Amino acid sequence: MTPSIPTLPLDQVARLTGGYAFRSANYVPAGMRVIRISDVQQGWLSDKHRRFYDANSGESFANATLQAGDCVMTLTGYVGRVAFIEPDTLPAAANQRVLRIAPGPEVEPRYLFHVLNHPVLRERVISLSGGSAQRNVSVKAVAGLKIPVPSLVLQRRRAAELDELDRVHGQYRQAVEEESRLLEQQAWQAGRQWLGCLDGTPTQPLGQVARLRRGQSITRSRVRPGPVPVVAGGLRPAYFHDEPNREGPTIVVAGSGANAGHVSWWEEPIFVSDAFSVEPDPGRLDPRFCYHFLKINQQRLYERKGGAGVPHLYPRDVAGLAVPVPDLGTQRRVAADVDSLSDLSGGLREKLCAELDLLDRMLVIHRRCILGL
Repeated sequence: MTPSIPTLPLDQVARLTGGYAFRSANYVPAGMRVIRISDVQQGWLSDKHRRFYDANSGESFANATLQAGDCVMTLTGYVGRVAFIEPDTLPAAANQRVLRIAPGPEVEPRYLFHVLNHPVLRERVISLSGGSAQRNVSVKAVAGLKIPVPSLVLQRRRAAELDELDRVHGQYRQAVEEESRLLEQQAWQAGRQWLGCLDGTPTQPLGQVARLRRGQSITRSRVRPGPVPVVAGGLRPAYFHDEPNREGPTIVVAGSGANAGHVSWWEEPIFVSDAFSVEPDPGRLDPRFCYHFLKINQQRLYERKGGAGVPHLYPRDVAGLAVPVPDLGTQRRVAADVDSLSDLSGGLREKLCAELDLLDRMLVIHRRCILGL
């Protein structure tokens, strides 16, 4: 018989300390990195918007100071996200609502990371959280999480297996994503060539040939469950509501956040929230032609967003964009050509995404088997 593996509360094999409330007004260009909630993704640290603090400021954040081999976990918002602290991240400290988890001598640091990063453990953390506006979980609740603690020899072996599994998975994912990007780029370049055939065609400001209509604000508490996607500032629907404010087909431009300026096309009825719709004058501008023009000029829209904190893009920011306006027959012919190429490219990308989804599912199963969760 295989001997059973003992389980212990997390705080018996690791020291848990909450983060420090660093003041954003005192951030400096370089120094000790502050690990914030937004930095901690599922299994890795984002370097996109790094923030730094003066390690010699005289403030009492010693307990939040991180060491190589520590784990950090989010306690607010997307609770239960975990990342591993590598030596090249240091010096660093955990911000408020980011939990420092320092492994003790009974547990191998990489093994502990893999256990905490497993979806089963994250679901347990989420189940311990509460809050109506956003989720919160306490340090005390996380401290009581039971984790399997085999011998150190077995921990090291399993950590090495999972590290290798992650490495192979990461290489394959990177290759597939690169292939997907190349397909998208080829479709974009071909679209640019088709539009290039319209050089010399009279142009009109977008605001004169289309209505740019802002969405309506709606919060989670006001959403009534239904089949209607609520399109806001993200790449996917924020919620699903029971009533649309656009009947479709609709061109939508995201209005705020990291994806402000993202252009999407919706065939079905939708509820436009933190975004605005572009509604072409049917006698002057074909909707699909307009969509492809905006999509091909996606980068120009991104460059027009502003805001010191959360980026925003308003209808006025794109109203002056010069749109080529040939006759409607030419517009429809160009739109049909770009649609054909986009359909082919999109179909290939969907297959690639399906492969990645299958690979991710297999990775979860392998993790579960190796860790015994």
